[in-house]
Parts: sequence; C-alpha cells; structure tokens
Amino acid sequence: MKQFNVLLILLILIEFTQCLHFYMESNDRRCFLEEVPADTLRKGKYKAEEYDQDKREWVTANSLGVLIQVEETEEKHPVVNSKGPSIGSFTFTSHLAGDHTVCLSTNSSNVSWYKGKPTLRIHLDIAIGAVKHDESADLNHLQTLTNRVRDLNAKLNDVRKEQEFQREREVEFRDISDSTNKRTITWSIIQMIVVAAACYWQSSHLRNFFNEKKLR
Repeated sequence: MKQFNVLLILLILIEFTQCLHFYMESNDRRCFLEEVPADTLRKGKYKAEEYDQDKREWVTANSLGVLIQVEETEEKHPVVNSKGPSIGSFTFTSHLAGDHTVCLSTNSSNVSWYKGKPTLRIHLDIAIGAVKHDESADLNHLQTLTNRVRDLNAKLNDVRKEQEFQREREVEFRDISDSTNKRTITWSIIQMIVVAAACYWQSSHLRNFFNEKKLR
C-alpha cells in the first residue's frame, strides 16, 4: 500500500510538457505549430533572456516584454493575443481539433547578433492538459492531495484524447496510402494492357504488310 501511495504521488508530480528553447534577433517573431485535439486545455510557460556582452552570458531581462499570439491555423481564428513580462505564462483551449500557431515576439532594442551570438534566447514549455483553478482556491488548496489527484485525472484524460486523435490521424493516413497504392497498381495494369495491345496491333500490321509484299 505504501509503495502504491509513493507511485501515485510520483505520477501526480509528473508534468506532461513539450519543452524547447530557441534563439532570435531583436524585434523578431518566431512561430510554432502545436497539434491539439478538440476541447483540450494548454498552458504555456516562457522565459526570455538577453545576452549580456560584458558578462558574456545569458541573463533574464526584467524590462523585456513578450507578445504571445495563438490562433487556429486553418480557421485563422485568434485564441490568445496578450503581452507579458520576460517570464510568464499563458493558457488557451482548443475548440477545434488541428494545428494551432503559437507565435512569440519581443520589444528588445538591443543590437542584433553580437560576435556571432543572437540577442535573445527564449525558453518555451507547453503543458498538455493543464487545469485552471480559481486563484483564491489555489491559495488554500493547491498543496492538498485531493486537488492534485483531480488535476492528474484531467491531465490523463487530455492525454487519452491526444492519443485517440493521433490514432485517428494514423488511420486516415493509412487509408490514403492504401488508396494511393491501389490507384498506382490499377494504373500500372492499364498501362501494361495498353502496351500489350499496341504491340499486338503493331505485329499484326507488320505481318499483314509483309504478306502483301510477298503476294506482289
């Protein structure tokens, strides 16, 4: 029983995230595609750093502002359009299944690319199935096991949705591949029949031609 409780707590502490970091120039805009199932909540965390030429290292710039924009790629429907500090977070809920475009840009005025190094480094973590809570409730209950278990159940439910969505995409891709293969085979057979018919007609025509020559 104790081992089960320890395992449960470890599972609760797991974050399902997609983490990355990238480099960009001042006033640049970088976009990424996030494939999301329908009715799924995403929570993103970001941190923007500037390259300190004197220290020769990356440091957090408190004066740096970050603009976050999220839209449904196919419908071009804006989901998030907000500006935050150099370290912050954002959330959005997918109403339709499919690709969502996540774009980040900054208001940095530093000179771009110092001795081969870009001006900015951005860290971005997008969590799968993050759960919203009322802030006042979080202050009182964030550390309770009941809330953590509820959060875990919601996350696992969203992960199952993600897996089902990917399976549907795999089935769709397999059907398209099978259909393409069938059309390719059919077209190859038709080509072989046409070539065989052309060869037969040509040989018959030549045979008749030579027979007529002999008769003359």
